[in-house]
Amino acid sequence: MLDQNYLVAKMHRMKSALSQKSIAKRLRGIREGLGLGNQAVLAARLGATVNQYNNWETGTAKIPVSYATRLCVLTGVTLDYIFRGEVSALPVRLVTLLPSELDAGLAASGQ
Repeated sequence: MLDQNYLVAKMHRMKSALSQKSIAKRLRGIREGLGLGNQAVLAARLGATVNQYNNWETGTAKIPVSYATRLCVLTGVTLDYIFRGEVSALPVRLVTLLPSELDAGLAASGQ
């Protein structure tokens, strides 16, 4: 029989990985949707290395709040959008420019 603590820890790691991948997709969507250039250009504007930014955008590492805040100041997106995907507080002009996770889900399902 599997240890309950082991299962809880494994579920937590899986949830964390999924949310990290979602954050990564939103970071890429912000960069591409707002025409902020390639990863090197945006990394420089944030004061990060290209390696750091690439790790955030691929989901290898989670973007620190300090850099996410810089991205918010630069673009007008919110921390809620970056970390939770919450669009309700975004300016309308940004909502129309950023790729929708709903659209991505429909595309993946073939609709």
